[in-house]
Amino acid sequence: TARDTRSMKRYRNLRPFEKKLLSRYIRALVPTARSKNHPMSDIATRQIQLALWRWTADGVDSETGIIKHDRLKYDLTVHPASRKAHQLFKRSKRTGLRHEHIVPRAFLSSRIIAGDLNAQEIYRLLRRFCRAVILTAREEKRVTPRNGMPDGWKWKNGDPYARYGPKLRGKIVNPPKGAN
Repeated sequence: TARDTRSMKRYRNLRPFEKKLLSRYIRALVPTARSKNHPMSDIATRQIQLALWRWTADGVDSETGIIKHDRLKYDLTVHPASRKAHQLFKRSKRTGLRHEHIVPRAFLSSRIIAGDLNAQEIYRLLRRFCRAVILTAREEKRVTPRNGMPDGWKWKNGDPYARYGPKLRGKIVNPPKGAN
């Protein structure tokens, strides 16, 4: 509806400046997450994973400049999506859709915690691998492996979409250029 379109356009993607702030926040959490004897280690790890969610799902209110939780979670003008997700969105909006991270957040956060990355290196890693795709719930079940990347996959030259396989990958369409 027109109201839904206005609501979605009110929010924009996080810009590099905001994503760099998230990268610095993540970097500040790494020493605590890495220290398994620290009483806050598990919480720091969870906060890193939550920051990875924020990277893909949150939007900035164009009127106030305030970052809002999940405002772009299912925005098909921002995220690549399967053709079936596009069809489902047209019929029922969000019911049955999934915001799927192409590289699982737990896998990505493990790399960040294990590596001795500075904030700029974290930013570059996330720009490449912290992306979302919108799928139907049924399609999401076909993504394997669920919590990692396929055997033999490498950070240096690995395809971020490797878990999707050629059949599902071929059904994913990118959002229109310049849409958001």
